[in-house]
Amino acid sequence: MSSETSSKGKKVARERGDSVNPLNLPNILSLLRLAILPFFLSYLAGGKIKPALYAMGGMILTDVLDGYTARRFNLVSRLGKILDHVVDKIVLLTVSHTLCRVRDLPFWVFYLIFLREVITLSVSAFLWKKRNVVAQSNAVGRVAGVFSVITALAYIFEHPYRVHLLYLTLLAMLFSSLNYLRIYLPHILNRRKDRVPV
Repeated sequence: MSSETSSKGKKVARERGDSVNPLNLPNILSLLRLAILPFFLSYLAGGKIKPALYAMGGMILTDVLDGYTARRFNLVSRLGKILDHVVDKIVLLTVSHTLCRVRDLPFWVFYLIFLREVITLSVSAFLWKKRNVVAQSNAVGRVAGVFSVITALAYIFEHPYRVHLLYLTLLAMLFSSLNYLRIYLPHILNRRKDRVPV
């Protein structure tokens, strides 16, 4: 077996999570993001905007770095993909709920996001258990994530155009959901078993 073939085999094994230490740097960064979240929520609810922004910056930084380090150091794993996916949803739901309570984000937005996340998590669980496929983020989803951050900042600072940004974010989320359906529907219907685009 050539060294190239061996290298590819190791990479595939790592992507399956067969040889990746669960306590690797990307997963620690995902857990760190979850650990920072209560501080952000507490600062925001208490009107301490500057510390809240520092905490928010920490969450954004860990979100960027966990994906980068996983790809850069070949530490991509099933556990890492699932952990990142779940933590992102927890952050989105708790932050949106807090903005409904301490700012003027409409509660119907939180309920809409909650419904969307329940559906996507249910689909992800089905794909994992029944199709051996781990749902993961893609470019469209990341764009929607950027819009979510911008809108959250707009509501934190009570920007006059925050409602406009909110509707743009909801539109981006709609496109993200449709793209999610486009990618994973063939897997749900069991028509394909190839790798999912990132």
